[in-house]
Amino acid sequence: MILAKTVKGYGLGPHFEGRNATHQMKKLTLDDLKEFRDYLRIPISDARLEEDPYSPPYYHPGWDAPEIAYLLERRKALGGFTPERRPHHAAVELPDAKTFDVAKRGSGKQQAATTMAFVRLLKDLLRDKKFGHRIVPIVPDESRTFGMDAFFPTAKIYNPGGQNYLSVDRDLVLAYKESAQGQLIHPGINEAGAVAAASSAPATPSGPPRTR
Repeated sequence: MILAKTVKGYGLGPHFEGRNATHQMKKLTLDDLKEFRDYLRIPISDARLEEDPYSPPYYHPGWDAPEIAYLLERRKALGGFTPERRPHHAAVELPDAKTFDVAKRGSGKQQAATTMAFVRLLKDLLRDKKFGHRIVPIVPDESRTFGMDAFFPTAKIYNPGGQNYLSVDRDLVLAYKESAQGQLIHPGINEAGAVAAASSAPATPSGPPRTR
């Protein structure tokens, strides 16, 4: 078992780190900016930050910097910066109109959160035999929070190595199920990881293109 101790807002300074108020804080103060700059070792002077604390300058490490070279190399491997229309593609057959009937009917007298309504529609779309395999839900949180544990038994959570542990909820009908053929990407509370997973969609090495 690995227990990871994390700090909310790590690296953002003492006004942000480990404080629940971080959820509502939208701007860094001047002192916060300076601490953040020092933490990341960004060569921007105090005077430049003090000119306009609400509009700090962007920093580019230079085209010869190893991190920029890496980004350019990966972009080149993905086909370049400009999207292109590829003539050879598989036609996409959209779901039947009846797939959306549940969403169109609404929730009646029962109030329903937009997330709940979306997950219900997503479940029907995943069941569509001709279109469902193209959908890859990416959940930057815990799936049960949104009722998406209903996807576990059928869509399964993607893990290239398969499931190598006994899940703590294994006795439940909607227990965690991981598979190399899984359709659900579950990075956890990791928005950056979710965005990275979504941005890698065009680079899928095999299989049909999918909507993420």
